[in-house]
Amino acid sequence: MKIRHKGGPVRRVIGEYEWSAANGFVCEVLDGYLAASLLTEPSGEFSLSRDEPLMHLKGVGPQRAIEFALLGVASLEQLAAMDAGGVKRLADGTSASLRQVERWVQEAREGLQAAHPQHLKAWAGAGEKSTELYTSEEVEEP
Repeated sequence: MKIRHKGGPVRRVIGEYEWSAANGFVCEVLDGYLAASLLTEPSGEFSLSRDEPLMHLKGVGPQRAIEFALLGVASLEQLAAMDAGGVKRLADGTSASLRQVERWVQEAREGLQAAHPQHLKAWAGAGEKSTELYTSEEVEEP
């Protein structure tokens, strides 16, 4: 998740992430739990960057992106790589329907496929060229 530090011209370092003038005070935080922690911090010194790719998905705004982060999804790549269990966990952890999450995963895959066709093979499985999503009927109930 692209997270902006609003603290001004002061360099800020948290773990492996550094916000400074060199990166425009925007860092790509791939740890969803850290991203969620920063975005929900009471001081409000962090916010989602306007160019966060997850927020370009239809129906995903800042609040939904924070919900994704709380569930460990901090990038378009992580969303695109979700299997049926991940789709179900994301639907269960947000106010979104299973079908909506499936649409977001498909949209993420299509966007990344257009930008980086080599990623498609990793999502679809060895040797397959399918972008077909898992449907809700394929999700095993506990």
